[in-house]
Amino acid sequence: MQKADNTVKPASRKSNHRLMGKIQSLLHSKWPNMTIFIKHRAEHGFALTIGTESVDLLFEKAVN
Repeated sequence: MQKADNTVKPASRKSNHRLMGKIQSLLHSKWPNMTIFIKHRAEHGFALTIGTESVDLLFEKAVN
């Protein structure tokens, strides 16, 4: 019998890119004239820049 693994694991890079694409799409639909950049940062992170403001985002997979 195997023990349940309850550790938090990072989400896959593919799902992170998909999520960031959806976020970028939503932001562009709300503010079409605003400059929006999303850049891959680390293994599971991104830098989001809207106009002149920048923030780093780090994603982790939630445990159900």
